[in-house]
Amino acid sequence: MELMKATPAVNRSPQYLFDGLVAWLSDVIVDKKAPGLLVGISGTDSVLAFLLCARAFAQLGRPERVLGIHYGLPFPPTDKTPEEAARIVSINPSYRWVARVVMPWLQTQAPQSQLVVDDTIDFTCDHQRWAALFKSSLNGTARTEMLTDSGHYWVVGTRNATETALGTYANLSGAVSLQPLIHLWKSDVLAMCKWLGVPQLALDKSRQVDCDCGRYDLAADHIEEVDLILKHRAGTFSRAALVAAVPAELLRNLEAFVDDQCRYAGFKKQIPYCPPAG
Repeated sequence: MELMKATPAVNRSPQYLFDGLVAWLSDVIVDKKAPGLLVGISGTDSVLAFLLCARAFAQLGRPERVLGIHYGLPFPPTDKTPEEAARIVSINPSYRWVARVVMPWLQTQAPQSQLVVDDTIDFTCDHQRWAALFKSSLNGTARTEMLTDSGHYWVVGTRNATETALGTYANLSGAVSLQPLIHLWKSDVLAMCKWLGVPQLALDKSRQVDCDCGRYDLAADHIEEVDLILKHRAGTFSRAALVAAVPAELLRNLEAFVDDQCRYAGFKKQIPYCPPAG
């Protein structure tokens, strides 16, 4: 991973980034004797993280040791006829889109990996999703399906560089064992997902307003421009290039959004608060 850190991700093709991260994951799995990897599936970040993990374990000859869990309602719905479900989808193409579109597509990409849709928790609560994910990493995907003694998993984080800079991540995400996307901007993630052929619906959902994820209308409409501002502040993109790339009024509004978000979530970079040594 040292080579990955040496050169900014903005200068890499999606294939170069993907292959480099698969190689890094493979090294970590072997060096640290990771028994398996578990990813919570919700959107493009988690889709990319799952595919990276699946490719790494497949190359090591253990493709079944990757588990993806989506906490949400299954598709097809158990309380509706196929005709009723088809009508709902025709009216609302986003209906249960992760279970309906993303999970089956992931299964085609990693046929020997495990993919589960779990609706046994309050999946609208981020804290419950994280708690369930960590529980599943040790106890199996359901009470009736316990893992063997050697079957536990390491939980994989899906935080990207944009979320890290803005603070739009769950505090519980800091408890994971791996963060493969931590040096990728959200725009890099979307470019890699497009290169991988991730369903367009998932890409479109990444650009929709989602207040729970800290993605408001301005940021949702201008993912690439927000990343340019953050890259400039990280010292990898010049001010002149930023001014040339983003219209002046939009730049002012986006920089105000970034400033407000960073102030609001700045405490996350300071916790946990600890007493001084001695």
